Amino acid sequence: MTETATIVCVSDTHCRLLQGQLPHGDILLHAGDFSNTGTLAEVQAFLHWLQQQPHRLKVVIAGNHDVSLDAAFYEHNWRRFHHTKEDAAAARALLTNPALATTTSSNNSSSSILDFYASNSSSNSSSSSSNSRSYSSGIVYLENSGCLDAVTGLRFWGSPHTPEFCGWAFATADAAAAAQVWARIPPDTDVLLTQGPPAGVLDTNGSGSSCGCPQLAKALERLQPVLHAVYTGNDISSLL
Repeated sequence: MTETATIVCVSDTHCRLLQGQLPHGDILLHAGDFSNTGTLAEVQAFLHWLQQQPHRLKVVIAGNHDVSLDAAFYEHNWRRFHHTKEDAAAARALLTNPALATTTSSNNSSSSILDFYASNSSSNSSSSSSNSRSYSSGIVYLENSGCLDAVTGLRFWGSPHTPEFCGWAFATADAAAAAQVWARIPPDTDVLLTQGPPAGVLDTNGSGSSCGCPQLAKALERLQPVLHAVYTGNDISSLL
């Protein structure tokens, strides 16, 4: 690393932190479940809130409640969650727009993500990439992927996948599928974000059952990241 950094970790806000204040820091991690059921409006509102946070870098993963971001799952199960089908492609496009990862422009535009979405989904040719960057706020969405923070040299990797849990999204089909997911984590990862915990580490749910992933636990033994940001059922935990 080239310099030290203060990292703030949150998870499973389920739209509840939209008016809240987070601790100050350099990097903000959100370990999934930022929405209730992944509607386009919820994704837009989350990004609007996230852009207003002062942290230089914001790294985000989805969770099992962000159902529209799991395209195959949502295509077969949307009626369980919504009266009308959400535009899942538009929700994903919002989070994966590369303009979000750039530095906020010098004019410090306060326009909402709703305006950002409208301008970028319009067929009007006046919506340029430079205009997109004026709304950006150092936001990076990870889904079985990673990124490098050039300022600190920290390498991040994130995944929304968990063992099957109550029929929600991003569930791994079996132990072999889970092992394949975690085998993709680069060995030089410094900060790992996952929606679910490893087996045996703060993984007991409200009924007293263990819901952690054994394959993730094995991967962590191999990787030993500096920081693991994960939801544990009651609050976000940073597992050192």
